[in-house]
Amino acid sequence: HADGCRSVHRDCAAETGPTEAASPLARPNCSQAVQRLTSLAERVCLFVAFGTRGDVLPMFLLARIVSMRQHRRVTFITHAAHGRSFDWRAAGLFFVGTATDPAQRAANIDDEYEPAIAAAMHSDFIVFNLFALGAWHISEALGVRAVAASPCLIPYSYPAGFHTSFAASFPRLYAS
Repeated sequence: HADGCRSVHRDCAAETGPTEAASPLARPNCSQAVQRLTSLAERVCLFVAFGTRGDVLPMFLLARIVSMRQHRRVTFITHAAHGRSFDWRAAGLFFVGTATDPAQRAANIDDEYEPAIAAAMHSDFIVFNLFALGAWHISEALGVRAVAASPCLIPYSYPAGFHTSFAASFPRLYAS
């Protein structure tokens, strides 16, 4: 758990100076670290994305666009393992890493969502992917607007053999 907190926005030193940035990152309490980072600005747009690198990448790109075009501070929460996968600083995003493994379901849900709860308290909008549905409940509990984003391509045609298989399995439904 504490290891994930150390991943919290490794680049905040650029804005606060190395001494100030080191102290919240060293604390084992993720909510204190996130609270310190979000207090640097007024309100933030919070992105919460869990899953593999391929699941997080589209959300990273969307967050970068929000940061650049909307001139908004964006906090991005994902697995600490993705900390080196993207250039968070160049994208203008504040990275918060959780101590959970992207390849496995979190044994303790607190490990995944404690930083999201803390960051949501200082956010005015939450965007989350379908692997981070807990963010919806956080938004409801705190009264923060939220949207689920699934930025993936939807197939334009049915898989080969779908019609035959569907007709055989559900003849009355297929006939209607």
